[in-house]
Amino acid sequence: MSRQAEARARVLFDGGFCCAESVVKAASEVLGVECDAIPRIATGFCGGVSRTGGLCGALLGGILAIGLGIGKRRANDSADPAYEAVRSLIDTFREAFGSTTCPELCGFDLDTPEGQIRFAETDQHERCSEYVAAATERALEEIKARGSAD
Repeated sequence: MSRQAEARARVLFDGGFCCAESVVKAASEVLGVECDAIPRIATGFCGGVSRTGGLCGALLGGILAIGLGIGKRRANDSADPAYEAVRSLIDTFREAFGSTTCPELCGFDLDTPEGQIRFAETDQHERCSEYVAAATERALEEIKARGSAD
């Protein structure tokens, strides 16, 4: 299941959706969550939180996916399963790629014209595609390991 979602996330990313949008959209399709807000809800997280140098958008898309899968539905539900899954996702991502922030993963600042040119002229899209695939796969594995929020 997560391998198909990983491939779907790459297709979405290659087709013009940004990192966070691709991850949450692919995961929502696997989870059977239909909502007009997906992928729009993730747009501001792309490019390291709108190119501010924050967390990688793919990782943030994975966090959103975990919320879709095992997040709280009622006020008195426990957030612990989602928190544990998110922490595991972050730790695994950091171990795999050496960082969790967009500038460190890219090696440049996307909020500058120079950084945007470097993104376009290098293999960065392919590297980001790896982050998208990994975040999608791992988020779905975390959801599966902890069960559904239903």
